[in-house]
Amino acid sequence: MCLTVLVAPARAQKPPESSTPEVFEAVDPYTKGKREALDKAGYFSLGPFPLADGILTTDVEEALGGVRVLWVETAHFKLGSLLHTYRRGTDDQEEKRLSDELRRLAKKVPRIQANAREIDPWARLHLYAQRLEEQHAEFLALAGVTDADFTGKPAAGADAAVSMGPGKYLGSEMKLSVLLAEKPTQVDRFARRWIQTGESSWYRAMLPGGSWFFGVSAQVVRDMGTPLDSALHALVATGVSYSMTSAFRGTLHQRPVWFTHGLALHQGRKIEPRWCMYVVRDSAGPEDETWMWEQRLGGLVANDFVPSWDEMLGWPDSSKLEPRHHMAAWSRVAWLAESDRPGFQKLLRSLCQPPEAPGKDPAAPGFPAEIQQKRLLAALGRTPAELDEAWRKWVRKKYPRK
Repeated sequence: MCLTVLVAPARAQKPPESSTPEVFEAVDPYTKGKREALDKAGYFSLGPFPLADGILTTDVEEALGGVRVLWVETAHFKLGSLLHTYRRGTDDQEEKRLSDELRRLAKKVPRIQANAREIDPWARLHLYAQRLEEQHAEFLALAGVTDADFTGKPAAGADAAVSMGPGKYLGSEMKLSVLLAEKPTQVDRFARRWIQTGESSWYRAMLPGGSWFFGVSAQVVRDMGTPLDSALHALVATGVSYSMTSAFRGTLHQRPVWFTHGLALHQGRKIEPRWCMYVVRDSAGPEDETWMWEQRLGGLVANDFVPSWDEMLGWPDSSKLEPRHHMAAWSRVAWLAESDRPGFQKLLRSLCQPPEAPGKDPAAPGFPAEIQQKRLLAALGRTPAELDEAWRKWVRKKYPRK
């Protein structure tokens, strides 16, 4: 079974792709592929390994035209990277975050140089492996669970309502899979082979066997007007957040768009708020302020130009949303997570349980608004209208009007 979700927001005109790929070192220069070093880094393998049922990492390389992909399997992810060397030092905010990340990475992978000005392809693989595992840990904390809660034992009947899913990976049967490419054509080739769909800015799908896949290229953020790795990291965090919410509790029904999308934007903006492919900036310059969603929301709420909470429940997909919709979903989910963590955790579990709609296929698209209303009330003790009133009051107090 392959469930596919495409995301295709507005894209800038693409510059020509480089025809000269970077040559990757044959052996990881940091771990040397040694078992002791891999264990210290928290890795199972640097490949080859199965990415999903019937898909080997060697199959992926063949489908991409015989190119070399760098692979790593961590506790919760199978990651492939075609990213080229990144030259740091062009942005003060990114520098601060990168320096901290590399210092922490160097403790697990000792040959990593925390002060290196160039991050080579293998180092980028290690860096993104660390980022994915840290985001997974944050998701577990946000959900109020641990790995031990996912026993991998399927449940039926009355037990299904409290089951955490049939698999050990957030409830799904397989680890999450991620492919980071330099060029959009590389991810497109993967999609044509295993997802069977047209071109998109990124791809999310369930691969055979139960692995939620996310694939994107670095070109996407360059098309947005920035070369920053922090922008790519935020985009990856946004996509992986979708994968984790989809995997959580191991059910196949579609989660409500407003919740999944708002949580994904929340996790992405925690990393890099200045660049988002859903809300295009007015300019790429440092003087641009359109990325300051907090201030913009203050004005939108003051002018009653945001969707009501009830309206959000009926959103069919994120590609049809306007900037004000994206900002409202982000702020509302962030507000719930920060102001009522126990209620948020109850809601997350509830929305990741199929809706009890008579005659409805649990895997069919959509999540009836009336079911969402009941689950909001059960988890948070408030109706959508009451939540909307409380959120608007909070925005007026917290976000200065712009």
